[in-house]
Amino acid sequence: MNNSAPIHGGNLELYAKRYGIARERWLDLSTGINPCAYPLPSIPTAILHGLPYPDPAFEQAAAGYYGYEYFLAVPGSQWAIEQLPGCFPPGSVALPDVGYREHLHQWQRCGHEARLYDASNLQASLPGLLSDDLRAVVVINPNNPSTDCFDVDTLYEIAAWLKTRDIVLVVDEAFIDAQPACSLLVGKLPDNVIVLRSFGKFFGLPGVRLGFVMGQCAIVDALRERLGLWSVNAVAQYAARVAFADRAWQQSMQRQLANWCVEYHCRLAELLGVESIVSSGCTALFASFLMERTTAQRWFEACARCGILVRLWEVNSCYAYLRFGLVRPDDHEAYGRLAKVLVEVRRP
Repeated sequence: MNNSAPIHGGNLELYAKRYGIARERWLDLSTGINPCAYPLPSIPTAILHGLPYPDPAFEQAAAGYYGYEYFLAVPGSQWAIEQLPGCFPPGSVALPDVGYREHLHQWQRCGHEARLYDASNLQASLPGLLSDDLRAVVVINPNNPSTDCFDVDTLYEIAAWLKTRDIVLVVDEAFIDAQPACSLLVGKLPDNVIVLRSFGKFFGLPGVRLGFVMGQCAIVDALRERLGLWSVNAVAQYAARVAFADRAWQQSMQRQLANWCVEYHCRLAELLGVESIVSSGCTALFASFLMERTTAQRWFEACARCGILVRLWEVNSCYAYLRFGLVRPDDHEAYGRLAKVLVEVRRP
């Protein structure tokens, strides 16, 4: 199985050179980052004058936001994805056949055998995944890029089933903040469950590099030992402390994203044409369309030649996802620019 490093969105410098379009002229829709970023106030310079030990006010704000007190703050959920496989003894891991490829890459990189399951039907796949050396089952909820979402009760049932077999359930909830009722954190986590959360996506501030690992699993303790001194910088702690406390902004943004993502998805589906779409869906932060691979590649290239970067996720030799990050609901110029390209491509 190919274990080359995955390609990620947001690399405008690469595409600026490839297509000969200046970086500042690009419309970047290749990431699932909230385009309506949290209005962070000016950073007090005083917080930069000392070493960034954990701030109790930051930890209290995080516990209040997540409703869960057993967590490890890390420099981005990507850091946890990279480090987690090394906390398990050698063995195998169950991973979705469609999903954020860093999970697969990092587990294989650490020497584990990857056993892929149908991302839309984990329960039916589980019995066939069992082996004496199965260490963990990884779930991405909601899934990136397919948008599939497991309900909380189903995941708790899976966790209970795995616990009797001494298997850890790892749930990546990087895109769940806009729909917190779907998070496993609404209940008490079993001690064989680890939940990963991302600060940057919902709050639109990925540059601060902040994530959280939730759970009382022994693996979290092993992960903590890998976390060096001062790993979460002072700016990240300050930004999260302020944003976590702003419940009015969070609730307003959750409503706004819930309404806009559905409308955005419907508009894009109409522009792309139902005849070209195998299936589609949306989360609060992106919309995805499964198509024949050559069709998806054609749309991707047409957008890129016009300075619009979307995400092409190739499933296999036949199919690929075309994933669109959100444009701001009030950015009519950006949406009009995207719509114009899509209309031009469909025109006979």
